[in-house]
Amino acid sequence: MFTRACSVGSAVLVALLLAAGASAGPSANPVGGLDWNANAATFRGQNGVQVDYRCPAGGIIGSVYGTGVYTDDSSVCSAAVHAGLITVASGGKVTIKILPGRASYLGSTRHGVTSASYGAWTGSYSFVVAPKPAAGPILDGGRTWKATAAAFQGKIGSRYRYSCPPNGKLGPVFGAKVYAAKSSVCSAAVHAGKISATQGGNVVILMQAGRSSYPGTFKNGVTSRAAGASKGSFIFTKA
Repeated sequence: MFTRACSVGSAVLVALLLAAGASAGPSANPVGGLDWNANAATFRGQNGVQVDYRCPAGGIIGSVYGTGVYTDDSSVCSAAVHAGLITVASGGKVTIKILPGRASYLGSTRHGVTSASYGAWTGSYSFVVAPKPAAGPILDGGRTWKATAAAFQGKIGSRYRYSCPPNGKLGPVFGAKVYAAKSSVCSAAVHAGKISATQGGNVVILMQAGRSSYPGTFKNGVTSRAAGASKGSFIFTKA
């Protein structure tokens, strides 16, 4: 059963941070919390205020209510996973905007986190998402069927071109649509239906953040394996 009470430890932590005038890096925003128990109840009524939260790697999912807009007693880090902004394995920094309460909140399951529905509540928040930077140059990723994207983990938003020679030998693939960086990129391209092993071809990948898990599937003659947490991921994109 979900609890509706604010964590005492989190409230004390927030009070200490605010008293010290702490902020996250160069941001002028107040810090709401540094752990996965922190919620936004302390800022209730301060509508429009933006607050930073830091979520350590290896977190534990807490109570979440809503989708897109969350009750202010929802675990902010857990809601950030639900929103697809961070992963449990990697953690990260997120920023929320304090909003008025709503008459109801819709629950859903996203990115491995199930949020609950709820009725009227007195405070809410949503996430502030920075605009995506303009696409950069497409760099050379590899020219063999053994080439992976492991060397580019952490370079989120970067694009790399892989040249896959004809009559390639399939390598290990982990995931579906979103692939773990340790996957053979050319083999993943066959799995995704972008090229064939006999003809080969050129593909472009877009690096993304790591995920807590990757499903295994069989597509286009290629079996991808399920995998746990990875520090980096990639998807296929247009040049």
